[in-house]
Amino acid sequence: MDKEKILVVEDDEIIKASTATRNTIRERKTYQIINSIQTGSSGDKMTLDTSLVNLVKNNKISKEGVIFCSNNKAYVGKSLFSDKT
Repeated sequence: MDKEKILVVEDDEIIKASTATRNTIRERKTYQIINSIQTGSSGDKMTLDTSLVNLVKNNKISKEGVIFCSNNKAYVGKSLFSDKT
């Protein structure tokens, strides 16, 4: 039996508590935060899924486990498996 190497990479979602984010939370519209992160990805905002895709593209992790670990499997699948670059 072949043993697989397992690489552990720490990755997470981080969003700074901007005025807009605080208002969204105060208004109990937290479901809108993910859209805020995705549309405002200027470098300081990035979803876990986008970060995982970047790790695969930079050959830090393999594609096989990324779908399992992702929050938005459709986005990750589309980003990794339909990208021809």
